[in-house]
Amino acid sequence: MDRRSGQRIKSERVNENKIYEYNLDTLFERYYHAKIAEGRAKNTLEQYRLNYGFLVEYLDLMGIGRDVRNINTSIIRNYIVWMLQEKIRFEGNKDKPDSEKRVGLSPVTINTRLKTLRTFFRFLKMEGLIGTDPMEGIKNVEEPENEIIILTVDELKRLLASPNQRRYSGFRDYVLMNLLLDTFLRINEALSLKKSDIDFESGMVTVRGEVAKNRRSRSVPLQKKTVGLLRELVKETEEFDTDYIFLTNYGEQLNQNHFRHRLKEYA
Repeated sequence: MDRRSGQRIKSERVNENKIYEYNLDTLFERYYHAKIAEGRAKNTLEQYRLNYGFLVEYLDLMGIGRDVRNINTSIIRNYIVWMLQEKIRFEGNKDKPDSEKRVGLSPVTINTRLKTLRTFFRFLKMEGLIGTDPMEGIKNVEEPENEIIILTVDELKRLLASPNQRRYSGFRDYVLMNLLLDTFLRINEALSLKKSDIDFESGMVTVRGEVAKNRRSRSVPLQKKTVGLLRELVKETEEFDTDYIFLTNYGEQLNQNHFRHRLKEYA
């Protein structure tokens, strides 16, 4: 007599499905693709992945497996304390001098990283993928209320006089600084401008919705001096096969971190 008669045949491995269900990297990819479907800006998506990477870097360092069941409020608080008291700022960044690589991240940086984790775990709970949100009850790190120092007219003139306009990179920076002062664009918005975004005849610049922080396009008027400087810069970069305006010496789109570093040197 065949004892297998009438018995259920086992064909799938339950454990394999469970591993997939709880894997933190897999869950993040599901969250990430949901945000792509919502039309999040490219820079925002990059920040999501970057901030998630900081969390798993900590988990790996502490020997904590990338299993969503391992993440609780206590782990998140320990992560915050580690960023405040142990993490070395700008660690591994070759462009930063050793004097800036001090222990402890700023509250602003930590809160930016926590913002991604809040939306990530909230998404998982709303999707029914986790029962408890480990970010519930986690408060932002208190940020010091520093007084905003405004440059005087004389200081602005000295700052604008700092770039060496006889060199391409210095002239490019000078044009960019004038554009930022004229329009109050965000640095990333200015660096994302293309020749087609500038109406040289009417003196208007269009910030495309895909690069604007609020995802809404807008038009901003330019002074005649700024229009003239942009014309001159575009002529300088005609040899490069690109529509972007602000370029490196090699014809690549200028990176905002690169420009911030140069601006700090000028200051």
